Amino acid sequence: MLVVPHWSRPGDVTLAESKSGVRATVTPRDNLVYPADGPWPPAELGKKLCGSAWTGATPEDDRAPRQTERSYCALQSLNSEDAVTYSVFGTLSRMPRSEKREVFGRMFASLGLPLAVDEPQVRFWTRVPHPDKPSAVTSGPELDVSIYAGDTLVIGEAKWNSKIDIKQGTSKERDQITLRVAHAKRLLREVHSQVQNVMVLAIGRTIESLGKIANDPEIPVRRITWDEIVAWFPPSMQAEFQDYFRWRDLYAQRPG
Repeated sequence: MLVVPHWSRPGDVTLAESKSGVRATVTPRDNLVYPADGPWPPAELGKKLCGSAWTGATPEDDRAPRQTERSYCALQSLNSEDAVTYSVFGTLSRMPRSEKREVFGRMFASLGLPLAVDEPQVRFWTRVPHPDKPSAVTSGPELDVSIYAGDTLVIGEAKWNSKIDIKQGTSKERDQITLRVAHAKRLLREVHSQVQNVMVLAIGRTIESLGKIANDPEIPVRRITWDEIVAWFPPSMQAEFQDYFRWRDLYAQRPG
């Protein structure tokens, strides 16, 4: 067990260590940029607060992450990309309307997309029909983050330490991005779909970490870093996100 300072506010965070040396917070909330007085749990996290495998380095490490939510969940890992996704885009979804509009304005301008008059809506971890098996509604890709703005949709595939999986689809010859592109094409073909413009983002710590991603003639695909995304936020929030990222790097793994 390890007690470390919180990245931005007074107080400490207790970390447990897995048998393999990966560290995790003892509660999911401690691993998120989330208001100290915010209601818990937020509805969007319901599907992620489920049990995951965890074997602690010691009996105390094994017990501690299970005490508050009854079982350990992957959001507690300092390697969790879902925790980063919700910390950044969940913060965006909760911002006051005027500030949110400014962030979305910078985002859509940076991406070269039109910004609708209506307030964009952010959705998390939406399961969509599999492009190779459209009838398999529950076995398709999970969209980490989706932003709907009028007739425009931005789909984000988020990574932290992991890479884009290149053995996807029924043939294992697609990658995660091409599956999401295929889903976007299906949306555009639907007669009653309101979506007219789609962009797919591959989000990672560095552009290089995302590897090569094929361009598509119909659906724009862009590699983008977390640093680029948080630059759309007000300076105070940029600073907190950067502190959070450094904190995760500093404590994520047992030294050596």
